[in-house]
Amino acid sequence: MAGRETDPKRLIEDSEAYLDDELTPEAIERLMDAALTDGLLRDFGYSDVAYLVIGNFDEPQKARLRSVRNELADRGASHFAFLLDEIGEQVWENFVVKFKIFADRADFVVGVFEDNEGGHELELAELDRERYQRKTRVFKQDYLTIEEERDAYDAMLAHLFEIMDNRGQLHRWETEEELLELVAEHVPSSRPT
Repeated sequence: MAGRETDPKRLIEDSEAYLDDELTPEAIERLMDAALTDGLLRDFGYSDVAYLVIGNFDEPQKARLRSVRNELADRGASHFAFLLDEIGEQVWENFVVKFKIFADRADFVVGVFEDNEGGHELELAELDRERYQRKTRVFKQDYLTIEEERDAYDAMLAHLFEIMDNRGQLHRWETEEELLELVAEHVPSSRPT
């Protein structure tokens, strides 16, 4: 394996640690079953480089997330890119726990932001934690006017974008073509050292 622990016992331990509670027997059974049968979870565990792509899951934004996922996955057979809703389906009931499980294990977390919609503000705030800072790349859609920008992003996201920009982790795009070019340029194709 490429350093991504997908052993069911470790996934259970980490899930319980993040929940600060024990998993139900049903949740443990779902997790054990997924470890044996979920092909994406297995591919994730065996990949050389893994990318978690986050953002708004509403359409048409989700289509752009899938384009970014495909761009990253097309780097080679040993590269695995995924959206959180594609892996471990029906296993984790708590989305925050699932996010932490996979953000911890991914080599890179790639955020694509177009607006406040979709609940991904929580994910971006988590990415400001020290353990995620080096692996995070954020791609923010720019708008033509300040009014459009303010309509799209609230003050909390604007502040988090400023932090990411100060670290050199924020990249701005206007078209999907620009987004994919920036992803290709700024998301590493090898594991961090």
